[in-house]
Amino acid sequence: MSPERIEILTFKAGEYFIGIDIEEVVEIINFPKMLPIEKDFPFLEGEIRFRDENIPVISLSKKWEVLSSRDRNSIIIVIIEKNLVGILVDSVDEIFNVFMKELLGFPGSIKLRSNVSVFWAVAYLKKNIVLMLDKDRILTEQEKKILKDIKGGS
Repeated sequence: MSPERIEILTFKAGEYFIGIDIEEVVEIINFPKMLPIEKDFPFLEGEIRFRDENIPVISLSKKWEVLSSRDRNSIIIVIIEKNLVGILVDSVDEIFNVFMKELLGFPGSIKLRSNVSVFWAVAYLKKNIVLMLDKDRILTEQEKKILKDIKGGS
């Protein structure tokens, strides 16, 4: 992909259309059997077995305190600070190939239930406003540390 273009994977979390750079996605899987773990946070769903290791799964709908719109979900596997993490989303939609100049800067004043904006841009795709997710800002530093400790203990 040229630096002027980006492939965006779009998905839904609650009422929101979210996008992520496809190059940041390790894999997309259908909702597998979840292994229970001690939950330090309400948005921590559990663990899944992925490529011979257990990885934590977080729910964006629960993290942002929005209603989930589906019973059947998908998991997007990403790497956050060198650790595999599953992101539970309501549905995975499509991949769009867009010019970087088509993305609009995201106003930092808009935040979802946290003090940090987790978005870096906005795209208008197929009549939907798509919020571009910065995967590295989903979790606070404290949450990242706890997830790393959970992973180290499994």
